[in-house]
Amino acid sequence: MGNSRSHRLFRHIVDIKPEEQAIALWLFLYFFLITAPFTILKSLRTAVFLDKLGPGSLPIAYATAVLMGLVVAFHSKLQFSLTRRRLILSSLMFFIITGLFFFILFQFGGKWIALLYWVWLSVFILVLVTQFWIVMNDIFNPREAKRLIGFIGSGGILGGVLGGLLVRILAKSNEDYHLIPVAVVFLIIGTVVANQIFVWKKRQDPFPQTSTPISDNPTQEPSKTGFKTCYTTVKNDSYLILIAMMIITGAMVSTFIDWQFNKVMTLNDAIKENMTAFFGLFYAALFVIPFLFQLLFTSHLIRRFKLRVTLLLYPVILLICSLGIAVWPILLFGIIIKGSDKSLAFSINQSSRELLYIPVTPGKKYQAKTFIDMFLVRFAESCAALILALLLIFFSHRSQIAPVSAVSALFIALWIGLNLKVYQAYINTVKESIKPKWKRADKDVAEKLDMDYAKLIFDTIASRDRSSVLYAMHMYDLLRQDKLTPEIKALITQKADEVKAASISDMFNAEGAMWFPDADDGLQQEDLKASIQEIISSDAYQQVMQLHADQVMEESKRADIDKMELAKVIGMMDPNSPLAEKLEALIHDDSPEVARYAIESAALLKKPEHLPALIQKLKNPPIREDAISALIKYGREALGAIDAYLGDHNKAIELRRALVTALSRMGTQESTDLLLKELERKASDLDTEIIDALDRIRSERPEVYISPKIVKQETLALIKKYCKTFLELEDLKSGKKDDELRILLQKRLNIHFVDVFKLLGLTYPHEDISKAYQNIGRGTKDSMANAIELLDNTLKKDLRDLIIPLIEDLTTNERVRRFGQILRNFPKF
Repeated sequence: MGNSRSHRLFRHIVDIKPEEQAIALWLFLYFFLITAPFTILKSLRTAVFLDKLGPGSLPIAYATAVLMGLVVAFHSKLQFSLTRRRLILSSLMFFIITGLFFFILFQFGGKWIALLYWVWLSVFILVLVTQFWIVMNDIFNPREAKRLIGFIGSGGILGGVLGGLLVRILAKSNEDYHLIPVAVVFLIIGTVVANQIFVWKKRQDPFPQTSTPISDNPTQEPSKTGFKTCYTTVKNDSYLILIAMMIITGAMVSTFIDWQFNKVMTLNDAIKENMTAFFGLFYAALFVIPFLFQLLFTSHLIRRFKLRVTLLLYPVILLICSLGIAVWPILLFGIIIKGSDKSLAFSINQSSRELLYIPVTPGKKYQAKTFIDMFLVRFAESCAALILALLLIFFSHRSQIAPVSAVSALFIALWIGLNLKVYQAYINTVKESIKPKWKRADKDVAEKLDMDYAKLIFDTIASRDRSSVLYAMHMYDLLRQDKLTPEIKALITQKADEVKAASISDMFNAEGAMWFPDADDGLQQEDLKASIQEIISSDAYQQVMQLHADQVMEESKRADIDKMELAKVIGMMDPNSPLAEKLEALIHDDSPEVARYAIESAALLKKPEHLPALIQKLKNPPIREDAISALIKYGREALGAIDAYLGDHNKAIELRRALVTALSRMGTQESTDLLLKELERKASDLDTEIIDALDRIRSERPEVYISPKIVKQETLALIKKYCKTFLELEDLKSGKKDDELRILLQKRLNIHFVDVFKLLGLTYPHEDISKAYQNIGRGTKDSMANAIELLDNTLKKDLRDLIIPLIEDLTTNERVRRFGQILRNFPKF
């Protein structure tokens, strides 16, 4: 009961699930216990440095960031030799011990200790914060991170507020070194909390099956994380290169802003006496805004406006501030630009930047963050320090702020351009990280098999023992289509070197036998085809066959084989031949075999008067596929008749379903338009079949135009049906009758869900929607999160707000409440 009550209270602050509450609080506290001591130590660092060395030495302090390369190299070796748990706990213990060492060292004085202390604190924040975000990214998938990053990140900001307030209360001068033991107390507690995070992780997955960077088992660490390996990982990945360039540019801008702020501050005599206290109060006030922003708005902004907007917000604001301080270099504007930099850096920028790493595989992510966050950022600060040093040489003391601001503005413009490129690369990386598991089976078969060719071969083999006449005509078909290859000939014939077609003489009323030439004798084949076609087209042969046909049709007891032979030979004749009039009766013949041969011949002749008979045969399951194939071969000439039957709801449903199948296999723009026309009818009883047909067309022929308006209307209608069906399903009471209805409603619910995704694939990238649907079908936590992330960055907002609730991992009560809200506020269509 207590947990439930605390969770409900928690939900008012952050969108969090009960099972996430514990780890989110531990991570919140861990980040708090890192940033609180850092703020305390940073306030002391800046005050001591400016007091002992002055702002003119700041470029030297910035340049020491290049030493971070040594730190990164050493840290990388530790990562490879230690488990993640031991590495993080050892790092915390190292900074506890060295912090106390600096407390002792400061008692002996010496202004260059201030520079050494500056370097040490840079290593402090570099190592601990980088490790924290790696742990954060390892625990949560993209969807969870988007929901929780605002809350967890606010822990760090709250730590900054408390740390700054403590400095303001405790600091009495620029040399209040007793602040260092206060910071150490926070780190000791942080060590306990960090250990608890790993205990929680081990309970969640005591026997990890796959390599995970947060595992306590050193054999399950990702690939080598040495400096060279990390560099190679970034160098060989275009997405990581873009992230690196973006972060480098941002780090240089932040360095310029830090100098501008410190420079403006030293021009004010009122705060020189106790800069430590000033910095404490400044950082405390500085963190209040980002704390509220991070806690209440960051996650919401990221979900609503996507990363593109949140990535641009930070540099755009800094651009305005940087230009402003160039014109108005006073303390107030210095506070504004520094406040904007740090408040946004610790809130929306940090959260957005960390989300960029989510689609990167764990091993590469760990290596990339090690190289980028722990080396390139410091390298960028050193480059900015060099630029600053050159500017300070060429410009006088009072006129230095304007040129630095101008250079800063140029780098911010570059930063904005890189952010736009990174966002597009992020979308592409999310798509590439989700691999399709399968594709439509009918598409796969169509890509690999020529069904008409295969059918003709099987018919030829089957007719060999049934009728020598049919056998000969099938062989002629293969010959006429240039498909009687040596391999097929060897398969069909009893002797590999020849095919004796004695009954061709029966067809043409000739004596003796006719031989098919070897398949490689192209000249003889062409001569044979021409000869046979000439005989079939002659008036004498037409008259003989007319008499034969009349006799076959009149003798009802005559063997079906004669009708099959007649139906086959009619297809070889001219469409205007009198024999074609016999074809409709043969199509309606009671024998499926006779009807099938007649249907094949009708497809060859393509006479409009045969279409009604062909369409009627769609009701007959044994020959339905033959009738569909015939309609496809008719093509455009059959569309008028198909439209008339499809729109007549009095016709048999199986007949109309078969027409939908025929249209889908045609796959033309005209057949697609007919399907959309039927879908647009409000009372259509073939919605599911038509949606599947359109999905097939889209997967095979993406160039075909499908009206977005019609598709969106149907999508909205299906979402509405899905929500109503779900609510109806939840309202059912127990009982046999209700159980039967529940099964029916659940089946309907599944159909609606599948149809919604097929519709989405008609107007959005088909492959992306297919990937998302397949990952939803897998049902794992990460696959669902990846699917939602892909949809989140693909769908437009109006549909996204309706689709995501259908997929998200919600409790039954939450789903009922959400669907009720959707139905009450459903858009008009």
